[in-house]
Formats: sequence, C-alpha cells, structure tokens
Amino acid sequence: MNFMKKISTLAIALLAVSAMAGSAADIKKIAAVYSKMDGYSVKKDMTGLKSLLNSIATKDCAFTDPKGKAQTVGQVLGQMAMQMGAIDKFIASTSHIDKTTEKGTTIVATVSSNYALLTKAGADGKAHKIEGSSVSIDTWVKVGSDWKLQGSKTTKETTKMDGKVFPG
Repeated sequence: MNFMKKISTLAIALLAVSAMAGSAADIKKIAAVYSKMDGYSVKKDMTGLKSLLNSIATKDCAFTDPKGKAQTVGQVLGQMAMQMGAIDKFIASTSHIDKTTEKGTTIVATVSSNYALLTKAGADGKAHKIEGSSVSIDTWVKVGSDWKLQGSKTTKETTKMDGKVFPG
C-alpha cells in the first residue's frame, strides 16, 4: 500500500521529531506538524492532510521510495486520496526519530515509523489488517520563521497483510 508507506514516511515522521539536534523550539515546531499529520491520517481527513502538506512542503519537495522513484506533493496527495477509500480505519501510527542533525537552516531527521490499519473488504470479500514499518530521511529547511519539508527519502520499508510479508 504505497499510500501508507508515504504517509508513514511523512505523517509518522512528523509525529516524533526529537530534540537530538537543533534548537528545542525548532524541533517543537516540526514535531507539532508531524502530530497534526498523524491526527489527520488516523481520522482519514484528506482535506486536512492536503491543506497541511501543501502548507509545509517546499515547491520542489519530493518523496522518494527505496527504489529511487520520486513523486511530487501533488502525486502523493492523489495517490493518498485514491487509497484512503480502501481503508476502513487506522489502528495505530507511531514514529521515532533515530537521529537529527542541524546545519545552518537545515534539519535532517532519520525517522523510524510504524502503522497498522484495517482495510475495507476487497475483491476477495474480506477485510485485511495491514501493518508497515519504514525508515526515512526527512530534510527540513527554514523559510522565514517556518520550517518546510524539502524532501523525504524512504530508505527501508516492510509491509505485512494479515501477518504475512506483502511485496511492495
């Protein structure tokens, strides 16, 4: 489920930016954005997700998967909207910042994320539990007094459906 990989890369990463590097106030601002993103995801609020993502992303923001395929914010939002319809409910969405570094007006966060959700009944007539984990490197740049997401590169991801590894 590419939507969940992307949302877990972004939304869950947004949830847990810690003060391992950078000023506490800057990290707190970024963490608040992640928390909002996670909340919108759990509520399946595409209007909120779209508004938030458009407001926090730089114009050249790119989301890159482990195979090197990059997508724009618009492409990610389109995919998210389409896939959101297949989700019955989110069970959990968490993240942990493994490392942050700051250089000038840039903060780079290495983020481990986990999520779980239930799908609506699919073609097989059954609902499924989807669980996933990912590691991403998110780059934030300061624009005026705001922090903007410049890019998110997923370096590792695993997805399971009903407890079995699902090819991504």
